[in-house]
Parts: sequence; structure tokens; C-alpha cells
Amino acid sequence: MTDTLLAVFTGVLAFAVVMQSVFLFLMFRGIRRVSSDVLPQIQKLTEKTEEALTAINDIAENIRPVTRKLADSTAIVHNRVVEIDGFLEEIMEKSRREIIVIESTLHDVTRRLRDAVYMLIDGVVLPVSRINALARGISAAAGVLFRRRGKEKSGKPASTSAVSDNNTIHF
Repeated sequence: MTDTLLAVFTGVLAFAVVMQSVFLFLMFRGIRRVSSDVLPQIQKLTEKTEEALTAINDIAENIRPVTRKLADSTAIVHNRVVEIDGFLEEIMEKSRREIIVIESTLHDVTRRLRDAVYMLIDGVVLPVSRINALARGISAAAGVLFRRRGKEKSGKPASTSAVSDNNTIHF
């Protein structure tokens, strides 16, 4: 029985090895057929890729001078911007100084004008106002005195006020 089992086991094993060999052979042929079908497509793809790489290299070669010029232009623009920034900074500094001078001058002018107005008020307006008030007082007193004398002669009583409501003096 062991011999039979051994023979059956060996037969099954041999059949499995043969089947495996057949499957491997069929896979090999399938791979060769697929590779023979795919190989021309791979070659076409390789050719197209090489053409694309050549075109890209040509474009890159054409772009290199442009990139150099662009880099040079960028450097020039940067330098100009730095110069303009310095120029504007200088103008701003000078403007600040001028504004400070103008503010100082305006402050001095307003202070002097205020002092002149106070001096004018103290030196001219107040004395003139006092003289005017004194003259009005004298005029009012003279009017009262002269009116009383004139009214005593005519027989009418004398008025106690020589100044009317609109601040004019009556003689």
C-alpha cells in the first residue's frame, strides 16, 4: 500500500510539475507575444520622448539668453528703485527740515504780531480810548454847565443829563 501511495503521490507530483511547466511555457510565450507587441510601442514612445526632449532642450537653449537678459533687467530695475528710494528719502528729509523752518518762522511771526497788537493796544488804543472818554466827560460836563445857564435865563429847569440815549452830546 505504501508503494501504491508512493506511486500515486509521485504521479500527482509529476503531473503538477508538468502542468506547472506547461503554464510557465504558456506564460513565457504570452510574455514574448506581449513584449513583441509592446516593444514597437515602447520604441515609438522612446522616439517621441527623445523628440520632445530635443524640443525642450532647444526651447531651453533659446530661453537661456532671455533669462540672462531678464536677470540683467531685474538688476537694473532694482538699482533704479534703490536710487529712487534714496532720492525720495533725501527729498523727504529736506522737506521735513523746511517745514520745521517754516513752522518756526510762523511761530515767530505770530508771536511778534501778538506782541505788536498788545503794544498797539497798550500804546495807542487805550490812551486814545482814555482821551476820548476824558473828552466826552469834559464835553458832557460843559454841556451840562452851559445848558443850565441857558435854561436859567429862559426860565426852564435844567436837565440833569447832557447825553441822550444814542450817546451824542447836546449843547
